[in-house]
Amino acid sequence: TEILDHLKAENAYTKAALSHLDSLQDELYKELLSHVQETDQKVPYPHGDFVYYSGTEKGKAYRIHYRKPRHDDGAEEILLDVNKLAEGHAHCGVGKVEVSPDHKLLAYSVDFTGYETYDIYIKDLATNTINKAVEGCDGTIEWGRDAETLFYVTQDAAQRSHKVWSHLVGAPQSDDTTLFTEDDEIFSADVFKTSSGRFLVIPTSSKETSEVRVLDLHDPQPSLLRTLGVKYTVEHWQNELLISTNRDGDINFKLMSVPLHIVFDKQKAAHNSHWTSVFAYDPTVKVASVISFESFFVLSGRQDGLTQRWICGST
Repeated sequence: TEILDHLKAENAYTKAALSHLDSLQDELYKELLSHVQETDQKVPYPHGDFVYYSGTEKGKAYRIHYRKPRHDDGAEEILLDVNKLAEGHAHCGVGKVEVSPDHKLLAYSVDFTGYETYDIYIKDLATNTINKAVEGCDGTIEWGRDAETLFYVTQDAAQRSHKVWSHLVGAPQSDDTTLFTEDDEIFSADVFKTSSGRFLVIPTSSKETSEVRVLDLHDPQPSLLRTLGVKYTVEHWQNELLISTNRDGDINFKLMSVPLHIVFDKQKAAHNSHWTSVFAYDPTVKVASVISFESFFVLSGRQDGLTQRWICGST
């Protein structure tokens, strides 16, 4: 409280000392706002029988999430209006918004305190009923292979994301199962699903090293060992796992692949002979991310400092 009181006193002093500039502050704010496209929409993305997107409206502070049928002229549906969600709260920070695999439920995480500690709510899109599912997480949400299971991450006392949990929709949080715990204090944990929806990925990372656990949601078992100084990100494509990595000292990262049947054999997966180069290392290219589609995948990065996209695989 002593530090907080000091900060409040400093803010009060600053406000008083600069009060004669209030009109100029308003003028600068309006000028900056005039250069912002307040009414805007993100590019819709197809998912199942719908296209999903979000947008902002002039005069409203928060984003609105929508969907509409993919193959006909059906009406636009508002899934979550964060402006309404924020009513009555001094702070409203939405972490993630994720629709369930069957498109019937919407899970979203929200922080009403400003301390970056989130609660997860689940909205039934048919009835619009909303229930709190999880309290006190880092905002991460990932659905399982169906609408029955959610994965999320909690933090320790230092707000380090360190535990990955499995939550059964409709069950109390006290029944949730710990899927993974990162005990090393220099590492943080995360969870996400590959674009195919088949694999759950649990990456843990420090400043210089990462470890990836890949779980087949049809037959869960972890894989990929931690090696000091080596980082990985993974994506599933067809019968391979695409791995962006800085192993072998390739600091700008390269893209390699490992057959799925090898991935779940820890000793074989760690051996170089089972890794195939997909996008050879080039010191002028910085590999940033990869996203897969049915018949190809797209690699994003920079070449000679300029943003680039490479379409790879069969077309």
